[in-house]
Amino acid sequence: MKLAFFHDVRLYKDSNGVYYTSSSFGYEVWTRYLSVFDELIVVSRSELLTDEQQKTRYAVSSGDGVVFVSVPNLASLSVKKHLEARRIIRKVLQNADCAIMRLPSSVGRMACTEAIRLHKPWAVEVVGCAWDALWGHGSLAGKMLALPKFLQSRYYVKKASHVLYVTERFLQSRYPFRGISTTHCSDVEIAVPADEVLARRLQRVETRFGVVPIRIGMIGSLNVAYKGHGTAIRMLHVLNKRRTNAFELVCLGEGNPNRWRELAKELGVADNVTFCGVLPSGQAVLEWLDNIDLFIIPSFAEGLPRVLVEAMSRACPAVGSTAGGIPELLGPEYLHKPGDYTHLAALVERITRDKGEMEKCAKVNFACSKKYTKEVLDKRRTQFWTNFRHYVASRRDEVSM
Repeated sequence: MKLAFFHDVRLYKDSNGVYYTSSSFGYEVWTRYLSVFDELIVVSRSELLTDEQQKTRYAVSSGDGVVFVSVPNLASLSVKKHLEARRIIRKVLQNADCAIMRLPSSVGRMACTEAIRLHKPWAVEVVGCAWDALWGHGSLAGKMLALPKFLQSRYYVKKASHVLYVTERFLQSRYPFRGISTTHCSDVEIAVPADEVLARRLQRVETRFGVVPIRIGMIGSLNVAYKGHGTAIRMLHVLNKRRTNAFELVCLGEGNPNRWRELAKELGVADNVTFCGVLPSGQAVLEWLDNIDLFIIPSFAEGLPRVLVEAMSRACPAVGSTAGGIPELLGPEYLHKPGDYTHLAALVERITRDKGEMEKCAKVNFACSKKYTKEVLDKRRTQFWTNFRHYVASRRDEVSM
């Protein structure tokens, strides 16, 4: 059975036709679907990878059973590009037995429209909230589009036959479902964390307590405002006014850091902020996390953040905003309202001044991460997508009778 997958993720293609990803769409993600379906067609944006050196910082997305189809960037106002994208999406759907649309995404929403027109079986993965992402995008256009895209996404979730949410509660409350089958399943991919990871973290807390600078880490695209880099830099300014150069912020993620560098320069903390670029998902990111003292996720919009679960699997003490599914992972005493950098600064200072609190956070987060291991989540995903496959087969049998 042939499955089509639609999402806005940007992939990179080299001269040999191999696709790479700077995000969480390495080949291991596609194997989730290939364990149930025979073929997978991935429809997304793509760019030509001109710098061969960049390959070492990206994960390979290509692999057996996966075909990639590129569509124009739907963020463009070009009518021609939108018509071309619609033509491509319709053609892929016509040649597939069924489809999965990731929402919120422009490609996913357009694919929903075409699937309805073609009477094609389709399911939805809800990985975030359109309202939060667009309202927190940092542009007037984003705020203008927030409500219509939110309502459009709600409509498609209600129309789908099967819906998978990455959260246990938050997205379900924003995007209620009335179809046949639903489940919750984080998008994270981690192995069962070894006990030695926690032991190393506790040793780090012991040896580095009272040592400055304290390394605060965050992960997220630099191209959007809703990941909270502005909040983090303002937090750093508050902290270092109280304790000169006692903290540094290290940021991992793709995108242009110039506007955040300018903000750091304006606030006098440019020497205390480092932008690390991208690393291949998996072990390289985990090792990066092992070298920070505290993880922060000050987002304005999230589903159930993969990066936070990864940080917790390395026993990182962590604080975050109340956005999306973050409160499903962190207790209320480690949360701040999105944009409230003074409260975030207070949380960071309180935790890092108390060795016992740092050790407690490490242990609690490490234990919580075990609920999101690959073994646990793969079983739930496979059961859900097998149910969807059976539904598609039954639909096909009905049509052929």
